[in-house]
Amino acid sequence: MQELDSPMQKLELARSFRLDAIELLLKTSEGSFAVWSAPPGSKSELAAARRLLQAYDLLGSLAVLAPRGADKALLKELRPPVVPTSGAAGASAPPLPDEPWLPSRPRRVEEIPLFSPANIQAWRKTVADADARALGERRGIRNRAPQHPAPRATINYLQLIGEGRNRGPVLPATLLAFFGDHAKVITIVSRKA
Repeated sequence: MQELDSPMQKLELARSFRLDAIELLLKTSEGSFAVWSAPPGSKSELAAARRLLQAYDLLGSLAVLAPRGADKALLKELRPPVVPTSGAAGASAPPLPDEPWLPSRPRRVEEIPLFSPANIQAWRKTVADADARALGERRGIRNRAPQHPAPRATINYLQLIGEGRNRGPVLPATLLAFFGDHAKVITIVSRKA
């Protein structure tokens, strides 16, 4: 079952228990990605996309503050182990090795395969589409079939109304046009050549 904790809650959990926050965020993001890729329903897909975008934003914030290696790779902020205070003053822990976020030594969050620009764009589209549907439903606009114009009516026959008088260069004619079961009065004005 997919965990419903937000990425921020995962980060707080990691900090509280001195866990590796980056690793925890990446693992839970992989779980969210699995749900997003094959969702049991549209709400699950939307929730997973939102969690993935939150994780991406949070990892982006952590990347800004993260230490960097000589090759500009993102490094984990390792906490020194707790050294017992028995005995000699000034005892210090050995220096910590550089540990990258992943073995591939990404320099940006977008270099992590899960957070590729294509995936991020797809997650944003999922969220935007759901938001647009929700907004449409609030406004009373459902997914309607497009409105097609009414088919053109064929004139069955025309009937001249009144007298057709020649009034100089312009000849107005008032006609009654019959379209199936209804009629419409139209006036035709033409110029004599």
